[in-house]
Amino acid sequence: MNQEKDMDTDPKLPCGPEKDIGYYIKRINDKLKAGFDAYLRDVDLTSSQARVLEYVYWNGGMVTQKEIEVFLDVAHPTVVGIVNRLEKKGYLNCYLDENNKRNKMVCSTCEAEKLLHKMYEGRRASEQRLLHSFSEDEAAQVKKLLEKLYDNVR
Repeated sequence: MNQEKDMDTDPKLPCGPEKDIGYYIKRINDKLKAGFDAYLRDVDLTSSQARVLEYVYWNGGMVTQKEIEVFLDVAHPTVVGIVNRLEKKGYLNCYLDENNKRNKMVCSTCEAEKLLHKMYEGRRASEQRLLHSFSEDEAAQVKKLLEKLYDNVR
């Protein structure tokens, strides 16, 4: 007997996982993540690399390597590896800051911007798939409720 069914029929539990909001949020997230990961495999990226590209782009196309470390909340060697791989793939350019040689500047390239546009097209398609059975008002309400849920757990 599978674990979900056992939880569903356990008389000590108030409800089965299918009635729990967290269950649905997790399942939706898993499906979205699987689709995004599949897309990233097709373009030879990891999710960490994609997050770095987005971060650099949304911060004016140029940040310090230290800012990426803080954003990802990972160690310096991890960021060095991610940035080096993205530089080899032609998505980033790096150089030392003229004003402070301890800072390595990380800049996005035109190739990164093209890839980001493709990634956002994929995200829009994914969101359309999520909301295809909703009216515009319902979709706006779902977004507002999800924002409220997020604020509750922040």
